[in-house]
Amino acid sequence: LFRSEKLLVEDPDEPFLRATLCWFYCRQEEHWEDILWHIRKCPESPILDSVLTYARSVPEPLYYELLKAWAHQIRSQPENIHALSNAARQFKDRDFTLSFLLYQRCSLLDPSSSEWPMALAEMVDNHADQEQSFKAIELMQIAYEREQDVDRKRHIKLDWLKCCFRNGQKERAEKMAWDLLRSSSSAIEHGLELHECNLLLGHLALDKDDLQGARTHLLAAARTPGAPTICSFGPGMCLAYRLLQHRERSVVLEYFEMCAKSWDDPRLECWTAEIQVGGIPDFGANMVYCGLLRR
Repeated sequence: LFRSEKLLVEDPDEPFLRATLCWFYCRQEEHWEDILWHIRKCPESPILDSVLTYARSVPEPLYYELLKAWAHQIRSQPENIHALSNAARQFKDRDFTLSFLLYQRCSLLDPSSSEWPMALAEMVDNHADQEQSFKAIELMQIAYEREQDVDRKRHIKLDWLKCCFRNGQKERAEKMAWDLLRSSSSAIEHGLELHECNLLLGHLALDKDDLQGARTHLLAAARTPGAPTICSFGPGMCLAYRLLQHRERSVVLEYFEMCAKSWDDPRLECWTAEIQVGGIPDFGANMVYCGLLRR
């Protein structure tokens, strides 16, 4: 690291050295000179796509420096879609309107890409009230229709149906979930959709007082071949929680046993012990990871 800083003094415009220091300092939440350098010198750099998520709580003086640097680039390069999207990501947690307009500009410049309507949909879904939530669903439908890659299209459909579920369009969500399940395989690429679609269908079964259906879908969700997010962060627990409220302890314990095959985490043992003495665990973030409940 210190050698990189020394070399940078000799060659202050060397992008690789700047990127190395950028990663280090943003993770340390220290000075941001290297991020500002990237914005001013190469605003389309992929390094900005990754590190800007750490800039959510920067102090006001630095925030205005970032804002000025991006404003200059937006004015001077209004058709640089990579710079515009990096700027949109920078501001999405602090200036909804600016970020939204930048993503809209990206969508106009690149009307065949699904990336921009999905980014807009995520913003609307996270910020709009219930009356405006239909806009997020419409944007996801646009993204789905634009996408040509089959696998990516499936991922978009999964996000789309979960958005429908969260925003009260449950019949539509149910239909799309069954559509995905019917065309799914036991391949790991379909592991996440097998898990989350079954959780969704289990919630809908419980809404109809169909306890047997909810049990069936809970165990079906555990039969996923696995997925990177499930293996890392764990399975969804929102349906298990609701079943525990109905005193369905045995099926939840069976769900834990099946989930342990792809998620080796000591929390499963702790939760099991708590349920065995009649308690309902605090599942923490595993209640919302699957995206069926609002955060």
